[in-house]
Amino acid sequence: MLLEVQNISKKYIRNGNEFFAVDNINLTVDKGEFVAVCGHSGSGKSTLFNLISGLLKPDDGQIIFNNVPISDYDMSKYRNGEIGYVIQGQSVLNGFTVIENICLPYYLSGNKSDICEKALNLLKEVGLEQYADVYPDQLSGGEMRRVAIARALINNPKLIIADEPTSNLDRKNAVAVMELLKKISNRGISVIISTHDSLYNDYADRFVIMDEGKLHNAEKHN
Repeated sequence: MLLEVQNISKKYIRNGNEFFAVDNINLTVDKGEFVAVCGHSGSGKSTLFNLISGLLKPDDGQIIFNNVPISDYDMSKYRNGEIGYVIQGQSVLNGFTVIENICLPYYLSGNKSDICEKALNLLKEVGLEQYADVYPDQLSGGEMRRVAIARALINNPKLIIADEPTSNLDRKNAVAVMELLKKISNRGISVIISTHDSLYNDYADRFVIMDEGKLHNAEKHN
């Protein structure tokens, strides 16, 4: 088991009322497994992913990664090395070239050696090697999403977390992104995505449904 989410909860206060964004959730992800967390906007998916990535701390419960509670990790090393997080929407930095964007997590993790060759290989893997030296404003939305995935892979993570990776993409680009994520999981890297796009059913090994902060198991359609 690579990831174990054990009875985690996260509460917020809105307009003076307390509510659970994540309510006593349990979830596991095996090595190389592709899991989709499905649900409408506001169901708690992004909060769950921010908890798994260590950007938020749960009010209750714990998250175990590779048999170690993530609270025991150095958070910088956890986020920049153990996992790769593709956040929702446009996350590529416009002030940096495509290749610089991909290298950024490597340098943030404290490494100083040259990583350009590996970054170029990742760009080739996502089909964008010809755009290494251009700036993100010259890319389409689907291309920027693939750059973000390549960036998430630069430090050889064991888990890729992708929050709504196909949102605002047309069908062709959405398929390209999902095929890329499936290829990654086939290499033994675990993938967990949040989505409300039914396209997940063609690629994910398993899916769960999130509604009002709670998680429900579901059967995959064939």
